[in-house]
Amino acid sequence: MKNKIVVKVGLVFCVLAFLGISLARPSLASLVATDLVFEGDFQFDRNGMYYVYGIGYPLNVLGHLEVFDSGHDEKLGDLSLNGQKNFPDGEWDGSYFGHWAFDPVGNGCDYEIGILPDLSQFQELDEDMLGLTLTGFNEVLSISEELPEIVGLLEGKHFEGSPIPIPTTFLLLSSGLIGLVGLRRRKQ
Repeated sequence: MKNKIVVKVGLVFCVLAFLGISLARPSLASLVATDLVFEGDFQFDRNGMYYVYGIGYPLNVLGHLEVFDSGHDEKLGDLSLNGQKNFPDGEWDGSYFGHWAFDPVGNGCDYEIGILPDLSQFQELDEDMLGLTLTGFNEVLSISEELPEIVGLLEGKHFEGSPIPIPTTFLLLSSGLIGLVGLRRRKQ
């Protein structure tokens, strides 16, 4: 009987902690990473060069995306992605890496430049999909959390996507519940 009460109290505590997380975190801006929408075009298998701070890199993929808030009420800026094929073991693994450049609306070509560590094409439910991660992009938009992977539909050259939220809260909650179950089994 005592164990059941402990488990119930523990569950109530976890639920209250989960509900209080959103109130406890400070927010740098009203913008949330998962509210972003990306739309634009990608061109693959290009054979050229792109330059970052005067250094030249092979150009195999070029993306031009517009960044909006979730309701398309406000355009936040223009994002370009310049990537090259990734050869980690001497053979192309089907992914790209490179640099991104972001031009915020109203700043008059005041570009922010960051790293594009991965960009890959894949299929999901017979649809052509594209996934990418932009390192440091959250800081440009004053988002306190790291921007998760951006995934979306790729129709020909056109891409429409948004970030996939990382369920860290659920991971924390589930690990706590697993710990409670482990404690319960240990006492028995």
